[in-house]
Amino acid sequence: MDLATLAALISGIASLLAVIGLWVELRRSRVALMTETALRLEERFYSPEMIATRQSAARKLIDGDAFNHELSEVLDFHATMTSLLKRRAIDRQLVLDLQEYWMIRYYLVSQPYILEARKYDPDSWVSLGELVDKLMAKCNDNLTSEALQLFLYEEARFDQAQIAALLPRAEEEIELERMG
Repeated sequence: MDLATLAALISGIASLLAVIGLWVELRRSRVALMTETALRLEERFYSPEMIATRQSAARKLIDGDAFNHELSEVLDFHATMTSLLKRRAIDRQLVLDLQEYWMIRYYLVSQPYILEARKYDPDSWVSLGELVDKLMAKCNDNLTSEALQLFLYEEARFDQAQIAALLPRAEEEIELERMG
């Protein structure tokens, strides 16, 4: 093997290693961006503004208020996460670890509201519903109507005494939630 061939071979190997290094770094950067985006969304979900929105949405659901703009905001938040998941713009497992509990419960307690919205816009929160259906197929939670009502009371920020007065067997449900 002459010197020119050896130099070309070494140059080719170096170029290949550079491309592999670049690919690894891009992959790492993408994962970091996906994780950062998911964590920013999580931060937004727990922001004082969103907590107030969720509290108001839950109270309006409890009261049977037909106009619930706050609930639309919560559902839109989860629909946005669903869209980002579909586009693989955020880390799926991280988002589900952080938001599955909320996605499922908000979607289930919102059914009458969603059905009414779909009279005017048949595509309202369809992707979110598809994701929730998949999650429910794997979900081991016992989501009875009482458990969902308890969820609403907790989101409405009622204290334990208020919940006990509003919901039969609430203390048992609270204890079960804590235990498992």
